[in-house]
Amino acid sequence: MPKRSAQDKLVHYQWKIRKIQDSENKRRRRIRRPLISSDEENLSETIHGEPLHQEPQTAMSENEPDEQQAPQPPPTLEEVSSLDVVQETTAASTEAPSEANLDPELLSALGASSSDTPDYGEPIHDSLTNLWLPLLRKGLPKEEKGNLMKEYLIPSNCKLLQAPQLNAEISAAVEVVRNRDKKLESFQRSLGAGTSAINRAMNSMLRTDDKVRALKSLSDGCRLLTDLHHAFSCDRKKLITPSLDKNFLHMIQDTQRDETLFGNSLADKIKANIGVGCASSSGKLDRTSSLPVIQGGAGRSAEASASSSPALPHDDDESSAIEELKSAQAACQHATIMQGASSPAREPYPGCREALRSAFLRRGSPPQALELMLASLSDNTLKQYSVTFKLWWQFCMDNNINVFDDSISYVLNFLTEQFNKGCSYGSLNSHRSALSLFLGDMIGSDDRIRRLLKGAYKIKLNRPKYTSTWDPQVVLNYISNWQPNLELNIERITKKLVILLALCTAHRVQTLSLIKLENISVVQEGIRIAITDTIKTSGPDREQPILFLPYFRDNLNICPASVLKDYIFVTKNLRTTNVGKLLLTSKRPHRAATAQSISRWIKQVLSESGVDTRTFSAHSTRHAATSAASSAGLSVDTIRKTAGWSGTSTAFARFYNRPILNSCESDFARAVAFSSN
Repeated sequence: MPKRSAQDKLVHYQWKIRKIQDSENKRRRRIRRPLISSDEENLSETIHGEPLHQEPQTAMSENEPDEQQAPQPPPTLEEVSSLDVVQETTAASTEAPSEANLDPELLSALGASSSDTPDYGEPIHDSLTNLWLPLLRKGLPKEEKGNLMKEYLIPSNCKLLQAPQLNAEISAAVEVVRNRDKKLESFQRSLGAGTSAINRAMNSMLRTDDKVRALKSLSDGCRLLTDLHHAFSCDRKKLITPSLDKNFLHMIQDTQRDETLFGNSLADKIKANIGVGCASSSGKLDRTSSLPVIQGGAGRSAEASASSSPALPHDDDESSAIEELKSAQAACQHATIMQGASSPAREPYPGCREALRSAFLRRGSPPQALELMLASLSDNTLKQYSVTFKLWWQFCMDNNINVFDDSISYVLNFLTEQFNKGCSYGSLNSHRSALSLFLGDMIGSDDRIRRLLKGAYKIKLNRPKYTSTWDPQVVLNYISNWQPNLELNIERITKKLVILLALCTAHRVQTLSLIKLENISVVQEGIRIAITDTIKTSGPDREQPILFLPYFRDNLNICPASVLKDYIFVTKNLRTTNVGKLLLTSKRPHRAATAQSISRWIKQVLSESGVDTRTFSAHSTRHAATSAASSAGLSVDTIRKTAGWSGTSTAFARFYNRPILNSCESDFARAVAFSSN
């Protein structure tokens, strides 16, 4: 015979389990005896000669299975489902033995029983009901609430009723939950005002006989507390809504609460919107299939409807049990549809540091280690990664994805979307690095992501920024006319020093901005500058760079050591006691120059010298200086050491060593074209 399908197996095994349960129930009924005392049993045997409550043999024979009867085929899943309800309710009614009433003292010791349904008190006056019900549904108007809050201030001798403000030190450290705390604080203020109104009413009754004033204060207090009740209902809705499938959000936008948070009519709204549609395993709607009925655990469903259920005889208890089952099944089905795929909390992007904290915590990092882990990332790295995190956050919100879901398929979709928006191979590689930190190392090592990046590289070739560089001699010849140094204004001597430092050391502007006066030492051959702050190339077991500026005694106009000494002398009176950096801004107040200011000065000098600043940035001084040194025959090891690269670094050969543009490029063509002249 052919193999059973998974659905057939499920039906078959449920049928077998039910047969075993039926046999067990029958066995228990045959051996069940009422619990009576030995004296009563002896008396029964004496009078009747046989045990009381013995079941007739005919009943036993009727309950026993007929061995000769032909086996019946297993029922369908609908029959099993309906039969389960009938038999369980029947067993519950027939198997429960009659119990003797307990002594009242024992009942008192056990305590009062609790009910699943809420207990309500005595009804209030209809006039009061008409006042509170609209407020519970819609709350107080904003203007009316504001007036009541102003009228009922916190008593001066009970200041703790005032909502406590969050400490400024804590507020600065909890950016994510700050808005949530503000909302809770507003709730506390409403509660404090309502309590103040009730206390004013009690105070009036204690000190005067003005019942009207007391009643007004009580009414206003109830208004504030009722509005607070409504505010909590709205807050609960906002807490729950982000977890629902976005296809169903329009169903609950205008709902009003009754005994349930979203109203008793929610089930009817869902049915009206989806008809006989159901949610597939991915959380999307399949409007052509029938309603799923959840049973036996998550992920298992079967078709069920009132019309397809077999007509079985049952009493009122069985009917009510079936109705309860249908209600539970409908609730499960509606919950499955509305929940949909796992969706993240729709919160705004919290910032790079907070996002990384949450990611590290979810991956099992202890809270006390987070600050040390975040300290490993520089500010520039965090700024670069923050761009990726913000894009990833928005991508997850748009696609109803949990931002901490490390599924490779989601990452592939994200990278593909960024590529289609114009991202190059380098930008995609930066996104991969950031997501690898955020979601885990498997993002960076997955072969599918590497394959996608390789494809992006082939489609959009990642060409180097510069295929050639400018000749430093052009710039040096230009600034050599800026003399004498001591007669230059503060802006001109600052730019001269900056361009000489950039060309003669080949270091980044970040390094130049960190030069401190206390780390400058003058030696016979020149000036030595130690960099003690952390820079881009800093790391464990790596030496910090030491810059050296020699004396150019044959050309003092471009001597970096002489210009540095003159600059310190010129700016001596401009420095305040708290400025220890070498480079100052050229305009008052003369603060320490940032890397951005230094870059702007370098670019201005390049532009004045005739270098195309539309192509070359301030960082190109590093390319020009190292390429010129290599063209002059300087060893690569010396270039690496001077520019701050490690001994095994290939950065100079791959990215910085470029041919120098100069006027000699046209000499060959001119010699050929005009040789006859």
